[in-house]
Amino acid sequence: MNRRARIGLMGFSLMLCLFVCIANGECQSEDFTGKSWEELLVIQSQLLEAFHSSDGWQEVTVPAGRYQIGIDIPAGRWNIRVKSKSTAFVHLGTEFQKDDLRLAWPHGYEQISLNDSGFPGIALDELIWDFAEGCFFIVENAAVIFTPDIGAPFAQFCNDVTTTENIYLDKTWNELLIIQSRLTDVMWESEEWEQIRIPAGIYEIGVHIPGKRWQMLAHEGDTSTIRMGATLDASGTGVVYPYTSEQVSINDPNYPDVTLTSVSWDLKDGMYISISGSPVIFVPSRESSLGFNMSNSVSGIQANNESNQQAGATKKSTDTPMPTVNITEIVDEILAMKNDKAAEAWKLIQKYHSYMTETQLELCLASYAMWKGVENAEEAIKARLKSPRSYYLYSGNVSAPTLDGETYSVCYTMDYGATNSFGGEVRDTALVYVEFTVDVKNVQVEFTNIIPIM
Repeated sequence: MNRRARIGLMGFSLMLCLFVCIANGECQSEDFTGKSWEELLVIQSQLLEAFHSSDGWQEVTVPAGRYQIGIDIPAGRWNIRVKSKSTAFVHLGTEFQKDDLRLAWPHGYEQISLNDSGFPGIALDELIWDFAEGCFFIVENAAVIFTPDIGAPFAQFCNDVTTTENIYLDKTWNELLIIQSRLTDVMWESEEWEQIRIPAGIYEIGVHIPGKRWQMLAHEGDTSTIRMGATLDASGTGVVYPYTSEQVSINDPNYPDVTLTSVSWDLKDGMYISISGSPVIFVPSRESSLGFNMSNSVSGIQANNESNQQAGATKKSTDTPMPTVNITEIVDEILAMKNDKAAEAWKLIQKYHSYMTETQLELCLASYAMWKGVENAEEAIKARLKSPRSYYLYSGNVSAPTLDGETYSVCYTMDYGATNSFGGEVRDTALVYVEFTVDVKNVQVEFTNIIPIM
């Protein structure tokens, strides 16, 4: 979707804003193409000044406590930070657990700190989240400061810019948002900047960050977790499985075992990327820097490779004719199947595995095992009951699989009922941790450990 059709900051309707601007004959002449980098920086600095002077600008201190979005805090995309020498713990979710004290999974959680000697290991000093109406927000340990996210990551370049007379001070908040969107598009595409600092938060590719190939580097002395996927969880603060995830770190004494300093990914429009732990440095991958001689490549071979490979994974079989169906659609169908369709997912894997890349097959096997594990979790609960046959599942949640070495682990939260020794029904909640491995070569899944906590 076109970026200008989705900016929607602070809950404003862009279609309405655009209509008002055109009706008034304003905003139509704002074309920044062809301007130098220095001129773009001056305009950016003027827009920031205009935003801060506008009636739409808000800077609100939110004390520690529990709040509901839409009642206590307006829905929208907000930048959250703390005052100097303080640390806050923030949570964002859709509902509370039964104890009414903690947020139910899934929910977002981050630690934000600035020059606080009591928490020297926290490198995150600001956070950007989308706050949806009806969600709940918890602040602990210290107050946080809310300001609107105006989509201006290039503000970091404007500290030393000397501006001329500001022509944007008389613009409305909605007009400034549209102008800022157009300016940011041009600045992202400029060849003049070398790197940019992106704070922790959730970003939609094509809306907040352009879809292209990026190199993402850790900040000096910090560690960040970067995750990319197609879907957000219910809280809007995390990417749900299947996803690609990496940790990057540079000289961080708290994470001495993390040796990866950067990662290069193709970010495609419509995908989501989450950054947590600390900010990440984005560098555009403008050309190949791996040292390969690309002059002898044959376009026909290259096109064939691109159609049979995905994310660098090699095709498992080169002598098996491709089926008439779209393998990508088959993979998507398998990944969308839940526990009630596990058997059907397994049949599709058995039928089409030879046409999948290794990456596609591993994702499908892990997704199948995640939902097949529901049966194992239920059997583990039944084994501890006085009357296993009385077991009844009311509802359940499953966490996204995490990978440690070659072992995947999943946590199931089961809300169930069963009869006790006296014949009365008792309702309770149990956690079951299930570990499994996937064997791409032999197309197998093995459950290695099942740990119920009741």
